[in-house]
Amino acid sequence: MAMTATKNGHVNGNGKANGDGRGAYRRTRPMPPQAPVREEVVPPPARPEVSLPDYLEPEGRLLAPLPKEDVVAASRFTREEVAALVGLYISIQKTRVGASNRVSAHDRRVDTLADSGMARRLKGDLEFLEAQTRRGLLAYARSQPLGRWCLANCGVGPVSAAALLAHIDLTACACAQYRGIPRKDRPAHPCPGIVTAGAVWRFAGMDPDVKWERGQVRPWNARLKVICWNLGKCFVRNHKRPECFYGHLYAARKRQEEERNAAGLFAEQARARLSDARQGGWRITEEMRACWEAGKLQPAGLELRAIRYVMKIFLSHYHHVGRTLLTGSAPEAWVIAHGGHANFIPPPHWPLEGEEAPAVANGKAKGRRKTVKA
Repeated sequence: MAMTATKNGHVNGNGKANGDGRGAYRRTRPMPPQAPVREEVVPPPARPEVSLPDYLEPEGRLLAPLPKEDVVAASRFTREEVAALVGLYISIQKTRVGASNRVSAHDRRVDTLADSGMARRLKGDLEFLEAQTRRGLLAYARSQPLGRWCLANCGVGPVSAAALLAHIDLTACACAQYRGIPRKDRPAHPCPGIVTAGAVWRFAGMDPDVKWERGQVRPWNARLKVICWNLGKCFVRNHKRPECFYGHLYAARKRQEEERNAAGLFAEQARARLSDARQGGWRITEEMRACWEAGKLQPAGLELRAIRYVMKIFLSHYHHVGRTLLTGSAPEAWVIAHGGHANFIPPPHWPLEGEEAPAVANGKAKGRRKTVKA
């Protein structure tokens, strides 16, 4: 039997609606569900080229190269000024990387709000500022014999060489009785300076026995530690080049670390890492847990061990060359003088071609002498 309904929803059984019948409707069966219609994705339209103002056009560049007088003046900077210039270079580099990421996101149509023309121009200007800052750092590094030795090694650039010269002062006090006291508060006393390479390792944060406890002053130079890390990565990137001495040391050490790890020689260290992770509540993956429980170190850990090894060798050579320039001779390593070791890796490119060790009088270097090449 058909049923009708009124506007107010009252229905009688004989199919007639109560009331005046206005707005009456008949109940029907619901329609079966239909498959959703797939809409075709239309790519966004291409952006029109943005016309830059005159003062932003390449012909109207406001940035100018550093004059020669300023570059020469950079070679006479103090350590504090060079350290500040290195920090400025790193800040400019980070900003340039951010601008490059915006340009890349625009090209991949990920960032739809970036102004491509402005971002590309800013990226170019930042690269220009980086190059000019690098010129000043290169002039400073070339003005010192130790800096020229650094630049002679493949993988060491002007920024790293200038940063090492600025942060590592081989004439600074490293006496054990004054350790932990600021240099300005130390009394005047005869100090030979940094005599051992281990003091340089400790200052760069590469002494595994030194721990930074809560409430204590950081026992190493954080900026120098970052610089050494970046320099170690440069050796890694250039380890296949035949002229990269420290890159070859890295490759050989990494193979040795992998062989030792496969033989289970790092089982004790792996258990110690697992114990520290459990006590400290570290967030570790199942792969890390399984690797440590098996008495093996992770491949990433072996990579870091090889990088630290080659950086310690480089800092030892840096100390050897620096002490030779200061006093005419470098002290013998403790492991060779007292530890029974006999293998010595001489610094590459030393002495530099066309230069000799400085003349020494009363234990101090008087200056450097140059030889004329035929």
